[in-house]
Amino acid sequence: MKVLLVQPPYPFSEFPKPSWALMSLGAVLRQRGVEVKVLDLLSTRYSDQKIEDCLARFQPDIIGSTSVTMNFPSAVKILKRCKAVSPESATVMGGPHVTFTAQETLSYFPEVDIIVRGEGEETLPELVAALDGEKKLQEVKGLTFRQNGTIQETEDRPFIPDINLLSQPERTLFPLSRYLAMRVPASVLTSRGCPTGCSFCVGYRMTGRKGRFRDPLRVVDEIESAHLLGFEDICIDDDLFTRNRRHVFSICEEIGRRGLKFKMYIFARVDTVNPELLKKLKEAGCAMICFGLESGNQKILDLAHKRTTIEKARRAMQYCKDAGIAPLGSFILGLPGETRETMEETLSFAQSLGIPHGFHVLSPFPGTRIREKAEEYGIKILTDDWSLYDADHAVTETEALSAAEVERFAKTFFQNLGTEIENMTKATLAGTYAGPYREEMEKRLEVDFAWKLLSGDLLEELGKIPNPEHLSPCEKDDPLPLLAQRMAAATSFPLGFVEAKLRKFSERKFIICQKTSESYHWQWKDI
Repeated sequence: MKVLLVQPPYPFSEFPKPSWALMSLGAVLRQRGVEVKVLDLLSTRYSDQKIEDCLARFQPDIIGSTSVTMNFPSAVKILKRCKAVSPESATVMGGPHVTFTAQETLSYFPEVDIIVRGEGEETLPELVAALDGEKKLQEVKGLTFRQNGTIQETEDRPFIPDINLLSQPERTLFPLSRYLAMRVPASVLTSRGCPTGCSFCVGYRMTGRKGRFRDPLRVVDEIESAHLLGFEDICIDDDLFTRNRRHVFSICEEIGRRGLKFKMYIFARVDTVNPELLKKLKEAGCAMICFGLESGNQKILDLAHKRTTIEKARRAMQYCKDAGIAPLGSFILGLPGETRETMEETLSFAQSLGIPHGFHVLSPFPGTRIREKAEEYGIKILTDDWSLYDADHAVTETEALSAAEVERFAKTFFQNLGTEIENMTKATLAGTYAGPYREEMEKRLEVDFAWKLLSGDLLEELGKIPNPEHLSPCEKDDPLPLLAQRMAAATSFPLGFVEAKLRKFSERKFIICQKTSESYHWQWKDI
């Protein structure tokens, strides 16, 4: 059996990175002797032709796509195209969105054959076996599928009790040179489960409340292997990495024992950090912690079942500053009870913390308590157009606040932030910026440049330099400056900056030049 796993595109603002879920699923399937390929449509410009070419070459028996609500429309569009080109292939979807809209998805999209609900590492191999005739679909837990004109659903699959039994994720299924050029951190999962159950979050329903922890040695093995592949930084993708201090301490101590050096980014709650924990994290390389602060109004925090306080948030931010770890505050506008006054209160609170912060607009994703009990929470859901569920568009309103008011408030914040970033960007390119975010701005520019190359297929379209016999001896020895001239014109970045970044990409073998008598052809080195 051949299985094609699809990484659908999503906006650059959501920090493109290889899906840990697909890397894990791919590893599990390979371990069972299944031939697996990933069609990555995130680090490239989308086109139907790329889908058709991949299907013609690989000829998969099963085509599976992951998705969250934000990129569900893209994932469905891709599977529709796959079904049109390869109708004999079984099309499968997984992820949080379809887990909680399984019946609806199959009813509206006949091109989708099967939904895998919840965790997929045990379900997908059994599904492959069933489609290969080894067992019946009805015997596989965690499936929703169409059969004989009706939609059938098997019983829920229990959460995987021991996640240490899972294979290490297979990163090389993805075109790593592209992600390394964008300086994407390696996603690492050390545990599953979240105990809090916030009303706006679906995480605890996908992975349970009980913590399931990976052996710290296996975690650091994974970190070390990612480091050897070229990843500079690590992002711990646990919903709540800091819930178990013994687990965190063990991982940090093993990192130190092996002498690994990298920057680490994590997510945490304000009531799970203290000076001792932060000191240990700092020693292990932790550079930033993202906190879901959500609101500066205590009543709204309580309505959201956040189970924390404004004072705890202030204290946690100061703890981070004292430890030398940068805190990042994430807020949500439009939560139950929101008014114009509470939004202003949240903005004032965020500014008073003296930390980088950002705002999302409430999206009541399928599976969240806030969606299932919207009336009880006093919110009105205005649309089920999933393309608007990107945390930038207001798709709800409260009794005291319209969607338009939420969007205006968010727009003003982002306009002011955009102006500030634009000024820092210009100064960084000119070499005159000496502010506190200099290192971050230099990295941001490199990432932005790499994303422009990738999302525009610029290397594919402009990387071929014909007639090398007309080049000067110097250009023949080093054709990179010619490439830099083309890329500078296409991206509007300064020539010197572009040449320096392309030189770095070439030295690190992210891009390679194939020289023939007819052309010098620059390409991404897709592993």
